[in-house]
Amino acid sequence: MDVPELASVNGMGVTAARRFAFVAALLLMLTACSGDGGTPSSSEIITTTAPEEPATVRPPVDERPVEQEPDTPEVPPPVESVRFPEIDSILSRVIYEQAERASLDGRDTFFWPDGNIGFTPAEDGRYRFFAANSVVSARTVGTFDDPGATVESANMRIEGASSEFAYLAGGPIYRDPGSGMLIMFYHAERHLDGIGAIFHAAIGLAASHDDGQSFQDLGIILETNAEPDLNARCCADMGGAPFVIHDGLFFLYFRDRIDDSGVLRDVQLAVATAPVDEVVAAAVDGRTSVWRKYNGATTEPGLGGRSKPLELGNPTTNWHSVSYNTALQRFVMVVSTHGAMIHPSDLYLVASEDGYAWSPRVLLTSCDCELTYPSIISPDGNPLQTNDAFHVYYVTTPPDQEWRWHETQLHRMTVTLTGNMVTADHEWEFETDDGGWTALNDMARFEVIEGALLIEPTGVDPYMESPSLGLSTDEFTTIEVRMTVDRNGAGQFFFSGSEVAGYQEAHSKRFPVQRSDEPITYTIDMSNVSGWDGLVSQIRFDPIDQKAVVEVDYIRVLP
Repeated sequence: MDVPELASVNGMGVTAARRFAFVAALLLMLTACSGDGGTPSSSEIITTTAPEEPATVRPPVDERPVEQEPDTPEVPPPVESVRFPEIDSILSRVIYEQAERASLDGRDTFFWPDGNIGFTPAEDGRYRFFAANSVVSARTVGTFDDPGATVESANMRIEGASSEFAYLAGGPIYRDPGSGMLIMFYHAERHLDGIGAIFHAAIGLAASHDDGQSFQDLGIILETNAEPDLNARCCADMGGAPFVIHDGLFFLYFRDRIDDSGVLRDVQLAVATAPVDEVVAAAVDGRTSVWRKYNGATTEPGLGGRSKPLELGNPTTNWHSVSYNTALQRFVMVVSTHGAMIHPSDLYLVASEDGYAWSPRVLLTSCDCELTYPSIISPDGNPLQTNDAFHVYYVTTPPDQEWRWHETQLHRMTVTLTGNMVTADHEWEFETDDGGWTALNDMARFEVIEGALLIEPTGVDPYMESPSLGLSTDEFTTIEVRMTVDRNGAGQFFFSGSEVAGYQEAHSKRFPVQRSDEPITYTIDMSNVSGWDGLVSQIRFDPIDQKAVVEVDYIRVLP
């Protein structure tokens, strides 16, 4: 089966996920929590109105350990952002089909690009690209239309790396303008079962003094809070170490895993920072400097410290890429959330004023496939910044493939922004489309017909999820839904936000639903629900706890 054409959404489209409020650009990093889905059951009953109109021990990682600083108190308060970038246009094309991608320049690049892509200017207006090719890196020279035109190396290993890592390869590259030295950020894996089926990741640095022809290991700079554990769920992935530089700091984004007294929680998006001059000075000396994870009001060590989720509600993240956008004067990030066989894959755009607090997500594209390894690249060749238009490279694999790299394509999307930041919708009339709501469970039919959202459940627990919101509970206190059902039962609203990660029974509200041939308006007061405070990132709606046909005229979040 061919990879389907990827659907694009214009600037006002915002789809499933969440956002979180965070902190001003000064110092540093992160600690976590993760949401787990709730199952609706009994809770407080609310009012309905009359009918109206029709969320082991760690092995040593480096022979030259860096002494970490003590925890740092008093990180400045977050710069909250409830607005997201407005998109003017999205253009997509396939750069390489499977056969060409897997054998660039006649070489073995079957696993390329297995992570984020980094690049530096080369000769004749071309660029040198660095990306993982399975457990090693590949170095190619080409253009943005043909990045793999010439393969200089398909098997580039980082010299002096620890043998404890079965996988160690990189892409993101920083060139020091003073010395010309290149610093590669790499993704490393300990294969706990010996074959890579269960891995525990880390992030490290390597340096090159010959324009990327070879790299020498500097050491590991980030480790998860939870220690490697063969019996833990797979996998403790940290991503490909995309970074941006702002106010003299590296902002490095990753995923973390937190050990809360034996309970493992994944932080889907976290950040660590380090002064650029300290990182460069240490690299010149063949070592690493101190990195700090952002953990809300404080920071913690990059090696094993705790971190805090950056997006409101800690929504699911696969891989991501980041840049500083001069048109918006904000950080921008693309985030992939692949579901492979289970759910469609989505690619989102978010923005931040300070690198800590991120906007609600806006959907760029969705496909019935695995979509992963996004990389933001500026068309003007600036490796550190983007403008109103930028490229996003990513790979897709169709769902009928047993594993990635078979029938895998490399795509390039060009995103053009209007330069405006806009707020999310909070009223959905379902006149022509689903408004960004997503069917999550027990729904055989979920489509808009004649001005109403028709839902035909397959079981007794149907539920759907709103687009990203970012609504202030100081302003919005009520949810109003107008619908028809063909059986009596109970509906329920869950929510995720700054006070609640994931959907939880304790933070929800049930209400009786009446069988009716005409639409009934249900008005649910959320102001007294536990956790309805701060910002609400997303809403889950369970229209009924029966296998009953539902027609939803509208849903409105109101003052």
